[in-house]
Amino acid sequence: MKIEINGDIGWDITAKEIKQQLETMSGDIEVQINSYGGSVFEGVEIYNALKAYNKGAVNVVIQSIGASIASYIAMAGDTIKAYDNTTLMIHNAWNIAIGDHRELRKSADICESLSNIIAKAYASKTKKSLNEIKNLMDEDSYFYGQEMKDNGFVDEIISTDEEKNKDEAYALAVPKIKEVLNKKDERYRGDDLDKLVAKLIPEPEKVEDNTSKLNALRARLNLKERILHG
Repeated sequence: MKIEINGDIGWDITAKEIKQQLETMSGDIEVQINSYGGSVFEGVEIYNALKAYNKGAVNVVIQSIGASIASYIAMAGDTIKAYDNTTLMIHNAWNIAIGDHRELRKSADICESLSNIIAKAYASKTKKSLNEIKNLMDEDSYFYGQEMKDNGFVDEIISTDEEKNKDEAYALAVPKIKEVLNKKDERYRGDDLDKLVAKLIPEPEKVEDNTSKLNALRARLNLKERILHG
């Protein structure tokens, strides 16, 4: 069974759609990624949904481009493969903020916290140190073909007969990634931090008593405190 993450995350493909597909699936699944990124909030929710899938293995295949938050989603796979003519890109979380110094500082804190969460997933997969991963994210790092495996981001490279051209792939990817990053997502305005925490620690859907909901609320408050105060 296959799930396609094809297009801009949060617009062309949403977390709600992925969750609905996962509910109907059983056994091992293949997640095909061809995305320049998109909404980091939607991406976090998709990553969590794939990690929570317990009816079989999650096998990720990067088919063309896995950039920005799409590369983070790829890390949810039990196995990760990529074609030898594809690209993976990692960087720090982006956001568009409007407001006074307090709102801008809050937005920066959220971006930094998201970047830290994303960096941990990359570090876990690659076995690189967290500092090394953060440095790579600071530099907006691109990995082409075999470079993805050499750096530990994927487990296997699928060979093709196509002539490899890293410079051409980079030139095509950069403007499209910037276009996606500059999209303004009005769904996450005003209460960004609360929405982020809710994505990371979702409220239980079905409980017989209030214990689970109370524990989730406590976890959310603790996470929010750590984000705000380190």
